[in-house]
Amino acid sequence: MAKSAIGPHGANLIVSSHIAKGLEAMLRKIFIPGAVALAVWPIAALAQQETGPRLESPGEISVWSTVLTQKQEYCRRQARARKLGYWKRRRFVRDCVKHEMGGR
Repeated sequence: MAKSAIGPHGANLIVSSHIAKGLEAMLRKIFIPGAVALAVWPIAALAQQETGPRLESPGEISVWSTVLTQKQEYCRRQARARKLGYWKRRRFVRDCVKHEMGGR
């Protein structure tokens, strides 16, 4: 019997390399868009968050900062009076400030 140039195992190598190229192309089609989506998703989520009113002058920024600080202190005092633990106190202050600011 004469052996072929490819041989019995050579055919498997050709098929395997063809499958590997197909898998590589498929991974490129799936992985790259998925990686891009995962990179862009946090940026898009942050862009949609409301940060409060648009402030134009340093005076407005100063007033807004003072009001926010006063409301945070008010909410901190309430949380201390309720003797909440660390995480519950943080959550309470965050929710309280949101409520005090009118749900913004």
